[in-house]
Amino acid sequence: MYIKTRHGDDGRILQYQEQKQEGINTLLFALLINAFIFLFYLYVMRKLKPLEPLKAKIVRFSEGELEVSEPQIGRDEIAEVSNEFNNAISKIKNLQDSRNLFLRNIMHELKTPIAKGKLITDLMDDTKNQERLQRIFSRFEYLLGEFTKIEQVTSNAMILDKRKFRVVDILDNAFDILLIESTAVDLEIKNNAEMEVDYELMSIAFKNLIDNALKYGTQRTKVIVKMKSITIESYGEKLENSSFETAFNRAFEDSSKGLGLGLYITHHIVKKHGFELEYEYMKGVNKFTIKPH
Repeated sequence: MYIKTRHGDDGRILQYQEQKQEGINTLLFALLINAFIFLFYLYVMRKLKPLEPLKAKIVRFSEGELEVSEPQIGRDEIAEVSNEFNNAISKIKNLQDSRNLFLRNIMHELKTPIAKGKLITDLMDDTKNQERLQRIFSRFEYLLGEFTKIEQVTSNAMILDKRKFRVVDILDNAFDILLIESTAVDLEIKNNAEMEVDYELMSIAFKNLIDNALKYGTQRTKVIVKMKSITIESYGEKLENSSFETAFNRAFEDSSKGLGLGLYITHHIVKKHGFELEYEYMKGVNKFTIKPH
């Protein structure tokens, strides 16, 4: 009986030790699996870490910032994509710099002959030809001014002088630029709205929209001021294309009066302020609305 009991106890002890060893082995295996998963997680996160600055760079690029960052070191796909994106930004920046330099040179070269032409025209005795030439040189001067604005609003070097202004004050300045009275349009002011903007540039944006509405509208132009939007309405034909990314679009402005620069400039001014220029056509009315993006 003693031996049997002893053997039974030994069996139980051995079985317990085996179970204990199996439990330890299972625990160690689980710990190894967890450690492997954790290390794999760290590896994946390390590999994906460059995606965060790449995403931020893409967002800044979409807002017009052409910043070339340090090249990524590595041969993985993310590093290759980031470096190729850098190359693309660099090429676009060079093209933009070349375009801006070209525009500045052209504008500089054209100022002198236009000024001389206007001076000679003023001294002419032939009234009929004098008026024609005055219109031609005035047209040249106008286009030169539009080119200057394009170069300004599309240049990343331009810094906005943003402050809070009442919308009615910006509109008054736009009317002054157009040399018209506010009574030339129907003003519907629903509240004393304010905008944090560059006063001169936003005045030009309003001026362009009001000027287009007065030129091409078939009835009186209406300007509606709300707390978060400004809308310019005018009766007329629907625009064929409502994208304002392209200049010289004669679907927007008649070639005898404009080259599609007004809406292009306005779009970029509004976009640079973080706002949106929205176009809508409803029941014969063209509506241009400036509102927060």
